[in-house]
Amino acid sequence: MHTRRRIILLLLLVLLAIPVCLSGCNTTRARSTPTRSSIVKAQTPAPSSSKHAPRDSAFSVYNNPAYGVSFRYPRTYSLAEEDLADGSSLKTQQQLQSDQPGALLIATVEIPSDAYPNTTFSEGHLQFAVNPQATAESCRSFVAPPDSDGSGAADKTIVQGIPFYWRDRGLITSESTFNRDYAGYSNGTCYEFFLQVVSTPASSSAVPITQADLGKILRPFEKTISSLQLHPESTLQSHK
Repeated sequence: MHTRRRIILLLLLVLLAIPVCLSGCNTTRARSTPTRSSIVKAQTPAPSSSKHAPRDSAFSVYNNPAYGVSFRYPRTYSLAEEDLADGSSLKTQQQLQSDQPGALLIATVEIPSDAYPNTTFSEGHLQFAVNPQATAESCRSFVAPPDSDGSGAADKTIVQGIPFYWRDRGLITSESTFNRDYAGYSNGTCYEFFLQVVSTPASSSAVPITQADLGKILRPFEKTISSLQLHPESTLQSHK
């Protein structure tokens, strides 16, 4: 009798233990098996921290370590470091050397011929030179030579703390050549810019031709001059 009761009691204990085991086993599986949402989250790449590349500058940079100078100029303009002797309205090294012994023409920036369509604009350029043999007094005189009439407008522009004196020579009309010369002196060297814009009369054409806007044409060149940087570590002294 006691044996039968013991067997029945054991059976009851076994039956009661089965649900507890099943519940515990399911819980363990739920914890060990990743959910679908966690799988998707793990497979999703992290957002990139890279930024879009900045737009290209509207300016190019001319840098001449030999003379310790650099400046910016419009990217659409052309730049030449050789002597453009074939340009009738351009200064040549020979002409510059004749007027200013020791002067070196090192760069010429030119406006594209089609930059101002349907206007009287013909050509425009900015030439840059250095003269390591000039004195402060002679450098200043380059923008107002003794034989000039001195009738053109004159002023100065501060570039990197250096006064660049300038003088206009000629006013743009229906047919004329406008010139402006700049000269600034620093560290025993005269730095010069020669700006020129040529305007031609309107020819007979079915396309209306308007007067070239001098202020608009000069503005990019004025920014170029203002961007001039002089680098003290240059080897300019070796050219003297």
